[in-house]
Amino acid sequence: MKLNLAICFLAVTTLAFAQKREIRDIESAVKSRKFDDAKKMFQAIDENTVEEKYKEDYLYLKGLVLLGNPGNSTATAVEIATAKEAFKETVKLNSSKKDAVTGLIDSANNRLFKIAQGHIENDEFQEAAQLVDLIYKDDTTRLEMLNNAAMLYYSAGDFLNAKQAYDQLYAKNYTGEVTYYYAINTENGEKISFPSAKTRDFSLLSKQFSTPTEEKTDSSVGDIILNLVWMYKQNDDLPKAKKLFEEAQGKYPDDISLKLKSADIYLLLEMMDAYEKASNALSNGVTDPSIFDNLAASAQKNEEWDQVIKYYLSSLELKEENFKACVNISNAYIQKGNMDITTATEQSDFYKTALTFLEKANVMMPSHKSVIGTLEQLYGVLNMKDKLAALKAKQ
Repeated sequence: MKLNLAICFLAVTTLAFAQKREIRDIESAVKSRKFDDAKKMFQAIDENTVEEKYKEDYLYLKGLVLLGNPGNSTATAVEIATAKEAFKETVKLNSSKKDAVTGLIDSANNRLFKIAQGHIENDEFQEAAQLVDLIYKDDTTRLEMLNNAAMLYYSAGDFLNAKQAYDQLYAKNYTGEVTYYYAINTENGEKISFPSAKTRDFSLLSKQFSTPTEEKTDSSVGDIILNLVWMYKQNDDLPKAKKLFEEAQGKYPDDISLKLKSADIYLLLEMMDAYEKASNALSNGVTDPSIFDNLAASAQKNEEWDQVIKYYLSSLELKEENFKACVNISNAYIQKGNMDITTATEQSDFYKTALTFLEKANVMMPSHKSVIGTLEQLYGVLNMKDKLAALKAKQ
């Protein structure tokens, strides 16, 4: 029995010594930015055998190894999730590591945001929304992330999660407006951003900076209310939609974004007299085509093709050479042509109208592949063989 106990004791001692050495080696590899080497060494450790006194170091290194280079991480979403969990467990064991872990979780979420952007580029809005939602849940003061998640859920057609997110944003008085503070570096003329007006103004005292300026982002209130009204209406809750809109008008009486979306909201609420009045008021005095472009983009998101056409026509009246407007209004006419209720004659007319705008876009950007591809389809459907041949000859 004594012999067996001695062997057991020696085995435990050897194991503990090995863990201490391995953790030290992994730590050295991480400090040297040799993350691949660190990962290989880490994989050799059985987590179930790690002693309690090494658990904190083990978990911290686990997060570091999975995250990789904090400034340029290539970790997968699964690795990021595991890394963040390891960091959080580390803080539970040692609260003094909280500041360090907070910075690392921020780096992990930066990587997560990049992965989400990749999903967006592939039109994988649900996947992107879920990742952005995780970022928000790590820091619920970052309402801009909740807004991003809401928009992505909405684009994905996940209206349950979209509505929950938008409801939270409205309840938390989120407007999306952010003020950025700048000053010019007098040594090189570079425009520098400051975290606050106080920091910027203090820096001006040194004479190293001058020419203070401020820039404010646009409000998101109009989009939030428009999307909520649409979702309430889809749930056959028109009274609640109307109540929300009326409340928002009282809450944000001077919000430009809400005023710009008012006509669309009245239309959704089937308040036609108010819609006509708001629509006419909107058309008067607007000189910036981007305002109509934004309104059209919002209507396009809701597949309100008549509204899309209306707003892009207004935009093109202000600026005829508007590539984006020409492409998107042509798409709206094609969408109307594709509707089940559209007759064959109406479809042909819609396609021909779409063609006129798309040809203008092609003149502005002759090499744009999507425009060329759609033109080829329209020429084919409309039996315009000469134009199709001429277009192909140019390629």
